[in-house]
Amino acid sequence: MMRGVVLKNSLVSVCSLKAASSGAIILMTVAVWLLVSGLPLRQVPIVTAQTVMATGELRELAIDDGVAECALGPDPALKGKPGFGWVNKLTPSSYPATLRAVTIGFERGLIDTGVKPDSLYRIVVYLDPESNGPDNHQQPDATFIGRVRGNDQIMTFNLTTPLIIQGGSFVVGAIDEFGIADMPALFDSPGKSTPAGSESFFTHNGGALWQKLSDSLPPGPHCSPGSWMIRATVELGSVDPLAVTKIKDPAAVEPWGVGVLNNDVIVTNLVSDNLTIINTATNSFQNLQLVDPRVCATCGPPLGPYGVVGVRDTNPVPKLYVTLVGSNTIPSKEFPIPYTTVLPGRVVVLQRTVNGFVQSGFISVGTGPKFPAVAAGKLYVPCGGANRVDVINTISDLKIGEIPVGADPSSCTASLDGSKIYVTNFGDGSVSVIDTKTDKKIKDIAAPLIVFPTPVGSTVPPAAATASLPWNGAVSRTNGHLYVTYWGTVGNVSPNGVIAEFDTCKDEFIRALLDDATRGSPPGSAGSTGIPAPTAPLTRDPATGKTIEAGGGGGGPFGVSACVPSPFGNPLDQFSTVVFTNDASGIAGVIDARIDQVVSAPPITVASCSKPRGVVCSTLTSAPPHFAFVACGQPDSTVLIFRVPELPENIANIPVVQSVEIGDVFRVIGTGFAKFDMRFEVERAGTCLSFKKPARTKQGTTVVLQKGPLVDGSWLTDSVNQNAIIRLVHPDGTVRVIRH
Repeated sequence: MMRGVVLKNSLVSVCSLKAASSGAIILMTVAVWLLVSGLPLRQVPIVTAQTVMATGELRELAIDDGVAECALGPDPALKGKPGFGWVNKLTPSSYPATLRAVTIGFERGLIDTGVKPDSLYRIVVYLDPESNGPDNHQQPDATFIGRVRGNDQIMTFNLTTPLIIQGGSFVVGAIDEFGIADMPALFDSPGKSTPAGSESFFTHNGGALWQKLSDSLPPGPHCSPGSWMIRATVELGSVDPLAVTKIKDPAAVEPWGVGVLNNDVIVTNLVSDNLTIINTATNSFQNLQLVDPRVCATCGPPLGPYGVVGVRDTNPVPKLYVTLVGSNTIPSKEFPIPYTTVLPGRVVVLQRTVNGFVQSGFISVGTGPKFPAVAAGKLYVPCGGANRVDVINTISDLKIGEIPVGADPSSCTASLDGSKIYVTNFGDGSVSVIDTKTDKKIKDIAAPLIVFPTPVGSTVPPAAATASLPWNGAVSRTNGHLYVTYWGTVGNVSPNGVIAEFDTCKDEFIRALLDDATRGSPPGSAGSTGIPAPTAPLTRDPATGKTIEAGGGGGGPFGVSACVPSPFGNPLDQFSTVVFTNDASGIAGVIDARIDQVVSAPPITVASCSKPRGVVCSTLTSAPPHFAFVACGQPDSTVLIFRVPELPENIANIPVVQSVEIGDVFRVIGTGFAKFDMRFEVERAGTCLSFKKPARTKQGTTVVLQKGPLVDGSWLTDSVNQNAIIRLVHPDGTVRVIRH
């Protein structure tokens, strides 16, 4: 008898890294129903693509014809000499014009000299109001580090912050800053889509001198005057810029952690011992002073509210849990929390009533509790001074366990299905993995070794350092991966800091997301505030209630949050955006989890927020837009709110899954599947399983079939796998969750 489960009428984008696509933005909406044989119909969502509604006309600008029939051989002048750059000047047909995406071709036809997978390069965008091409020594108006993946020739990058011109041209392309190939560019002949005034340019020295490509190539039957395969998607007409709001709570000093519960965003204020509670429907706020009514010498102020997490599913009312670190000292890379001087660790419980939040009790935990997480009906509290995670039952609010982990744990993050908790260990750089069923530590993932590439002009060989000082984590719904902000990096590396990515199915380090926005400042530097670095731990001044010289010193990647749907919408909807903060540079950045790299260019400048700390990304409806709430530390002591740009599904040549059929044969039906061996993995209760047989592509590139049972003998339709996560894995390691 056929085991029958059918998922149909979905539009699902799956990463495929093959050549040539128009790069046009695909607008998608999803409705998915699950039919289980013998059971009534029930609505079950699988991965959903984001819908991006342009307010103006979307237009792709291109010089090439997209065939890439002209190839330039390796250039001996480029061998081992970083600095080659290739750009196209692309002129819109009307104004205003907003740059939305850049598509760039890379030369992969030459085995020894072409661009290899995981190579890094720099995306550059120049504004050209005179429409005469890039000026010599011109600094880009937008730039970020890109990464070539797999066997692709074409890659598309969404620019998530508005870059608008009222006249002239965009100049877009790449610079081979790290020596990725002798000839990294994909060369093509001009095609029918040629905007007036468009032209290709190149440089051999990182933009110090630019030359026209048409002036440098001899005439030819196909390639003259020649062009690079670089395209741009622009939006013509007026656009809605990112909305930015700033909230100033006069009673708040050093906003630190951020959490969300239904309509409310809660910000912990580390120095002033209170909370700022924001009603997201109106952006109104109230300040709630925290007190410990117990009369004892060891449990009074300072409280030091640190991390916060909300629980909606508790009875009889929703709850908030706020960790109290027992100190008003502001930790830094140079001066971590001195646990010998802090008060005992506590968690304060707050309940939502008709009159707002009220304190309902205290729970004693280990020394130095930081950023907690909730999973499987339990609260997991990382206790930095005790080197353990304390476990609390969220119904009874009683502590039920203590789990030893690494040194100075700083945060807990739940896996996509809640079967595991990931603990960042600030003291040794590792990540501990906890099984939420047994509340036992499964393993420690060692601090990853990060290699920082050498930029152009430097004679210093690539530097390697052990990533240390991990601070916060978030799990993306796109691929289920864990993204960890490393506030600093141990070793002779400058600048330090990084965001690292971990596979939560195999529980192993994958890569570092290397970009200008993900790096920290060297210890002792002034950072984004301009205030000198502290020479001692920064504590509250009793006379003013604030912290003298707060905001000084360096920093790095600090907060991170994966955008998730509203509690009022579909709880399993797909959002590929991950937002992070960097208190070294005073910015917030955006990671596209589909391509595993930073895509905000330029990064979102958080005005009047020179020390961005914690961040949460949320929405009040079942669909975009999302909003990021950023805790801004001293000297600003504000909360910044900005609309998070949604990432359209316009990555080059992404196939579309039109339906998924789950039976004895697991069938994925769509368009654009490449003829290569993709494989499926099933993550069940923290265990990663593969199938006994490989998946096969059938009927050209429209169907992928997976036959047979999993390696443990179970079938995908068995009850044990009913809530399992299904992942589609590309040979290059790119992962896309297609059911969770």
